Amino acid sequence: MSERRVMTEGEASAFILKFLAGGSRRSTAEVEAATSGEGVQCPDSPAKFLMKMQLRGLIEGQLDPKARGYVWWIKGAA
Repeated sequence: MSERRVMTEGEASAFILKFLAGGSRRSTAEVEAATSGEGVQCPDSPAKFLMKMQLRGLIEGQLDPKARGYVWWIKGAA
């Protein structure tokens, strides 16, 4: 199995914004599965990187008991 390439912060942000652009709320696990499927990974753990994006106001997130973790979306798109 080949090692996944670590994306730059800019690449990771663009990847996640594109992934969330459909308007649906996605779990942290879904984001991680999407990056793994492309053979890449976030500079930090997916949860930590998503939280940083939320703090910068790029995405929204909240704890969802049904998803058993956090879900993420783009403000105004969900």
